[in-house]
Amino acid sequence: MSAFKVGPIKAEPGKRVCGRLPVENGVLPDGTKVEIPVIILNGVKEGPAFTVFAAVHGNEVTGTPAIINVSKQLNPKLMSGTFIGLPAANPLAFVTQTRGWVMDEPQAVKNLNRAFPGKADGTITERIAYTIFNEVILKSTVTLDYHTGGYMVPMVGYRYGFGELSKKSFELADVAATELVWKVPMHPGTTHTEGAKRGIITLDTETMGGLPMPVREEHIRLWEKTITNIMKKLGMIEGKPEVPEHVYFETEREAGAISGGFTTIEPVKNGGFMIPLVNLMDKVSKGQKLASIINLYGDEVDAVYSPCDDGIILSIGGNVVQPGGRPLSVGHMIPKGDID
Repeated sequence: MSAFKVGPIKAEPGKRVCGRLPVENGVLPDGTKVEIPVIILNGVKEGPAFTVFAAVHGNEVTGTPAIINVSKQLNPKLMSGTFIGLPAANPLAFVTQTRGWVMDEPQAVKNLNRAFPGKADGTITERIAYTIFNEVILKSTVTLDYHTGGYMVPMVGYRYGFGELSKKSFELADVAATELVWKVPMHPGTTHTEGAKRGIITLDTETMGGLPMPVREEHIRLWEKTITNIMKKLGMIEGKPEVPEHVYFETEREAGAISGGFTTIEPVKNGGFMIPLVNLMDKVSKGQKLASIINLYGDEVDAVYSPCDDGIILSIGGNVVQPGGRPLSVGHMIPKGDID
C-alpha cells in the first residue's frame, strides 16, 4: 500500500490526515484563497478509493457530521483501500449557508452540482468543481454524494444506463441503510453522472433537511451506517452490511409518464395553500388525489394527482404553493435490479 495524495495532502498507509485542498486559481477579490477541507484515511492493504461528499450544496449538511464521525471511528490500520471525506465540498456556500456561492456571476453557474467537471478559468463555482473533479473524483473508485432535499424520505440512488458500471453502482446502493433505493435519472454536470462517464462507480442520495433546522440524529446515524455498509461490501473493513428491506423506485420512465428528477407531477395552474392528503411513503395509484390547493377563502382552486400506478410519496413541499409549482414528488416502484 502506498501513500495517497489529494493536492498537497498526503496520507501514508495506516494514517488519518486532515488538510485543505487549494482550489485551482481560487482567489477571491480581497485575496482570500479558497480551500476545501479534506479528510483521508489510508489503509494498510490495497483496496478501492471511496470518496464521500457533503454540502456540495452549501446548506445541505446532514452528511457533514456523518463523514466526520465515521472518519474518527474507523482505524486506518485495520483498513484496506482509502477513505476520502469532503465534509464541506462547497466551502463558500457552506459558510453562507446557501445552495451556491452567492457572489458568483452569472447566476446560472452557482449550482456546483451542475458545474462538473468544471473549468480551471471559470467562475469560483466552476473552479471548485474543476478541483474536486480532478483531484478527488478521478482518483476515486467509488463516490457517494450526500444531499438534503427538504421534507422527504431518505434514499440512496444508483447510476443507471452504464452497463456493468451501473450493476456495480446498484450492488453498493443495495447495501444502503435507507429503506428507499433510487434509480437515478441522468443529470449532466453532477458528481454522479460526470463521474460515471469517466468510469467511476457513483452513488447519489437525498434525505430530510436543507431547511433552517438542525439535522436529525437519526439521519446522521443512517448516513454513517450507509458509509460503513458500503465499505464492508467493498472489503475495506471487516463485517457484513446490516441492510433493511428495500423499496426500489424510479423518477424517470421512457414512456414519459414521470420525468425530470423529483418533479414527477404536473405543475399546478393556480397557487394557493396546499392541504396534503397523503404522507411520506404512502403507496398511491394513478389519478389518486394527493393534495388540495385552496385560496384564502377556503375554495379549492387546484389539486395534485398521482401520475402513475405503483407510486410512492417521496417528498412533500411547503404549504404555500406558487403557480406552476410542483409541491409533491411521486416515485414509481420498480423491481429490484432494474439498471437499464
